[in-house]
Amino acid sequence: MKARPDYFGKLEELSDLLQNEQDLVVVGKYFLDNLSDDRNFISAGKLVKDKMIKQVLEEVGKQFVSPDAKITNMLITYIKEFDFYHGPFFLGGKPSSFFYYAKLQIGMVIIIQSMGEDPNTSFVRFRAAKLPGKGVAVIPHNPTIQ
Repeated sequence: MKARPDYFGKLEELSDLLQNEQDLVVVGKYFLDNLSDDRNFISAGKLVKDKMIKQVLEEVGKQFVSPDAKITNMLITYIKEFDFYHGPFFLGGKPSSFFYYAKLQIGMVIIIQSMGEDPNTSFVRFRAAKLPGKGVAVIPHNPTIQ
């Protein structure tokens, strides 16, 4: 029997944190510290284009960055076994990253608002789903932003 890759357990833990943890910084830091630079995790996914993900991130940008925030330089990686999307991008010129569990319809955006002497990072948790004929609905998940 083939051993499960180490990142499987990390993705399961991240899923649990994302759904239940009240401190969003804990959730975001878990992703950044345990998965974002894990070579096996990164190589497990395939680069994809996904209109729904882009629409969701644009809506998060409108709600939490500015009404005219644009997405640039986005890479979307998909891991089929977890129905999991993640990747870096710029949101209104701000370095950002995201992860999203499609089956659970829940995700997080991490936005570096400022760097330097007074760094500030926003962690935005959201629920999102396709609405037939209406596009995408993004629903804040309590708590939504820290």
